[in-house]
Amino acid sequence: MPVTGMQLTTTTGLLDCKLVVNSNTAFETYTALLTSPVFGPGQFRRAIATASLAGIGYAQAAPAKAGAFQCLIRKVTAQLDDESGRIELAVEVQVEATAAISSLISVGFQVTTTAVTA
Repeated sequence: MPVTGMQLTTTTGLLDCKLVVNSNTAFETYTALLTSPVFGPGQFRRAIATASLAGIGYAQAAPAKAGAFQCLIRKVTAQLDDESGRIELAVEVQVEATAAISSLISVGFQVTTTAVTA
């Protein structure tokens, strides 16, 4: 099949996380299968993903103690799921808290894909 053109698609959204820590550290990977676009065999070329902290929470464990927290995005990937023809997004996050309760509720994302059009 000859290549006749390229299609550029950008998908944005929020990925629910709901990761809560109480004076410790937690790592978690959240995944989502994007609903669109859907690619046929041989169409997909590349996906680039970015992510940002969208919803975070913090509460000190005790008023007299100084607490601290941090939320990190450690890794973001987007790749083609061969079975469905859709893009699978994976976001690895880390939440830490010292003398506090910290939470990561959601992560914002943007995935840009390129594909061959017929």
